[in-house]
Amino acid sequence: MRKILYTLLVVFMVPTIVFAKNYDITSQKLHIDFNDDWTVFTRENLENNPYLDDFNLTYDYMNKLFYDNDIFIDAIYQDKSIEMFLRVKSVQDINNISNYNDEKLDNLASTLAKKVKASKYYVLKNDYNFIVTEYKDADYNILSYYTIVNSKGYTFSVQTKSEITDTNKEHINKIISSIKYDVKLTKTEKINYKLIAEIIILVIVILIIVLKIIKRNNQKNGLQEL
Repeated sequence: MRKILYTLLVVFMVPTIVFAKNYDITSQKLHIDFNDDWTVFTRENLENNPYLDDFNLTYDYMNKLFYDNDIFIDAIYQDKSIEMFLRVKSVQDINNISNYNDEKLDNLASTLAKKVKASKYYVLKNDYNFIVTEYKDADYNILSYYTIVNSKGYTFSVQTKSEITDTNKEHINKIISSIKYDVKLTKTEKINYKLIAEIIILVIVILIIVLKIIKRNNQKNGLQEL
């Protein structure tokens, strides 16, 4: 009897272990970690990916989607409630916003938040600075992380139809904080707030259009709405 009780205690007291897996986006010299409760598609792992069938997707469809829209990551949470995209675009006249001090970053983030009518914004600081904005697009709540590293703009956009909770933010922030680039943040520049804001806004507007196209195409291909 004691042995049975001990076994039951072990089963119920041992926490569920969630493992993190590193994904290398080699063309962008970027590394990012996702827990194993995410299904992560990248340009590097699309071919012969067995998880495509789980979402009624094909290699040809996803490959075209990625290359036509400058997408490098499409990650789907296990319950299909949250999806994250990475889109990368070259940026002119801007090198690394991680070189900006707190005042300059806050001014830039504030300008961007007003332009996109964000309900909330802040700067996530780790090895790289990310401007984080929250806003709505149609039925979706969007949590967007934007940075510029060596003249490339990286937009990580999280979309969900549910409320974005503090737990969601903590989870996503951990993923973003795991990012490493194989580059040196040595380039500096004079700051043109208006130019930077206009470029970021253009990227976000384009991304919104891309997300709508993805939503429509996913519905055609049988992927459940998130």
